[in-house]
Amino acid sequence: MTKLWKKIPSERTVFDKMNCDLCNKESKQDDWTKQNYDVAETEVSIKEGTSYPEGGYGTEINIDLCMECFTYILIPFLEKQGVKINKKRWDW
Repeated sequence: MTKLWKKIPSERTVFDKMNCDLCNKESKQDDWTKQNYDVAETEVSIKEGTSYPEGGYGTEINIDLCMECFTYILIPFLEKQGVKINKKRWDW
């Protein structure tokens, strides 16, 4: 018996880079970390729709903001609108 093998080309999606939606700053990672052991993550999103036990649907918007735009543009904007920003220390 002879076994024949053939190579099947496949396409897969892999992460390439992330850009800040405001200033276009680039990150080669899926966060804004610059060095090992640093933590630099931002999250601005909204998700709405309907969810049932057998499935669901809806829409989602995700905005990628670098640390600088989040800190020096978004937070001051929100504060000017009357939002009280609560900064908390975290550890584990």
